[in-house]
Amino acid sequence: MVTTLTAKSIVYSSRIEPTDLIVSADPELLEHSLINLLHNAIDAVAKTSGPCVEINGRRLNERQVGISVTDNGCGVPAGAIDQIFVPFFSTKPGGSGIGLSLARQIALAHGGGIEVGNRPSGGTVFTLVLPESQPEG
Repeated sequence: MVTTLTAKSIVYSSRIEPTDLIVSADPELLEHSLINLLHNAIDAVAKTSGPCVEINGRRLNERQVGISVTDNGCGVPAGAIDQIFVPFFSTKPGGSGIGLSLARQIALAHGGGIEVGNRPSGGTVFTLVLPESQPEG
C-alpha cells in the first residue's frame, strides 16, 4: 500500500494516541476494512493537487476506539452520503459498491460502526468505531 501511495505522489501520515492503544477486533477483518477505506481515499485524491491521506487511531471514550481514514479529495456527493453503505451502491464509475458495505458489516460484527463526513476544507473522513481491548487483570 505504501508503494501505491508513493507511486501516486500521495502524502501519507499515521498516528496512534495513546501509543499503547489496543482494539478488540479480528486483525484480518480489520485490515480488510482499512484496505477498503484506503483504496477509496486513494481514488478520491486522484485529481487533487497535493493529495494527502491520513490514518489516525484514538480513544473515543472509555470503551471505544476510532480509526479514521482522512483524505483531501473530492468528498462524498451530498445526495449519496446516506446511500454509500448500501450494498452495490457506488459513486465511482466501475465501482462494485462492496467495499464500504463490507467495512460497515465488519465494524457492526465487532460491536461498533462506521461514521462518514465531508471535511469543510475538502475531502472525507471515515471513522471505524470499535471496542477498545480492556487490559486483563
